[in-house]
Amino acid sequence: MRFWTRTIYMKFNAVDNFRRKTIQEWAEHALKKGVRAVSDGLSCFRGVTIQH
Repeated sequence: MRFWTRTIYMKFNAVDNFRRKTIQEWAEHALKKGVRAVSDGLSCFRGVTIQH
């Protein structure tokens, strides 16, 4: 697998809070299945990997 050295696409949306459930619900609607998501490691972003 090749890793790109530059950003190809970024998506920003306002969310109510940074709880795992909130981020998971956002990911279900905003991201396609199989997308490669990169975060700063904040624990709520584990909600992205639960479904994607």
